[in-house]
Amino acid sequence: IKWTPGIYDDVSVFFCDNPLIETIQVAPRIATGEIVVQASVKNDADAPCSSSLAYAVKTWKGGEQAAATAPEAISLQPGEQKNFNRTIKIPNAHWWSPEDPFLYVLEFRTGGDSVQTRFGMREFRYDAATKRAWLNGKVYYLRGSNITLHRFFEDPLSGDLPWNEKWVRELLGGIPKKMHWNYFRFCIGPVPDRWFDICDEVGLLIQNEFPIWTGGQGWYKDQDYTRTYNLGEMISQYQDWMRDNWNHPSLAVWDANNETKNDIFGDKIIPAVRALDLSNRPWENSYNQPAGSNDMVEYHPYFEHSGYRGRLTFKMSDLETMDGTPAKGGLPSDTNPPVINEYGWLWLNRDGTPTEL
Repeated sequence: IKWTPGIYDDVSVFFCDNPLIETIQVAPRIATGEIVVQASVKNDADAPCSSSLAYAVKTWKGGEQAAATAPEAISLQPGEQKNFNRTIKIPNAHWWSPEDPFLYVLEFRTGGDSVQTRFGMREFRYDAATKRAWLNGKVYYLRGSNITLHRFFEDPLSGDLPWNEKWVRELLGGIPKKMHWNYFRFCIGPVPDRWFDICDEVGLLIQNEFPIWTGGQGWYKDQDYTRTYNLGEMISQYQDWMRDNWNHPSLAVWDANNETKNDIFGDKIIPAVRALDLSNRPWENSYNQPAGSNDMVEYHPYFEHSGYRGRLTFKMSDLETMDGTPAKGGLPSDTNPPVINEYGWLWLNRDGTPTEL
């Protein structure tokens, strides 16, 4: 019920010379064993700047060199910022998957700055023709759950556990492996950046949800319900959100919102930012029309919801005769692949007592 304020990530200060590396993105191409690298470089000086760009790829574990490029000469005018694209071949590339989370490190240098970022050779997509998720060119079945971290912050026993490396590794690695899970949704608030690093290392695919959950007309007793968005500010925040996370192989899906009805997301926001992701990850747009022909739509079959409103009509034995197919017309699209990321309607606290719902 609360938004928890404060800084809950690491904070670092970097000192460097010109030209500066503003952002770096790595997009795998597994069919050709290559990566597409896009680097945004800026000359922050008052005079023109000449420099060189150099790239090197190593394995994360062992530090074995996998690829390198010859220096590339560049020139930038005062205050100029420019994107540089480079395709780099990685011989005998080792693919990343939840079963084999193999990681590489890209080091990118200018004459005055350098940065390292990890990545994995993997491609993930949804497909409308098969109604399935595909990982590295093969149908991949998803099993998992959700983590609503900002609700956990309200538990007095949460303490510093979200920043405790051992605890987080068990949450994201140990427990999912025991349950044969490979896919989680992070929802209702962002997680610390370190969580994505750990997901990369332990092998867990993530549906990353932007923290918007506003329902729609007729959802609330207040008949004057309105939700308005500053389009420019929204696009800017989605851009920053994507740049924070786009090199993580664990990040499989951009989730624009949860249980929200508003055309602005599919008509304006997603089209404005989608092309920024050179990996072309799928988008999920909640109860709105999907923004792409192969994007998935969320399905929330709350079978026990009848007990919340009155007499419970659902029995667990009903699952034996159900095939799980959503009712026709029950989703924003009957042709896009559905994903169940909420279900049940059995809300319990940590100690097993019912929640306020």
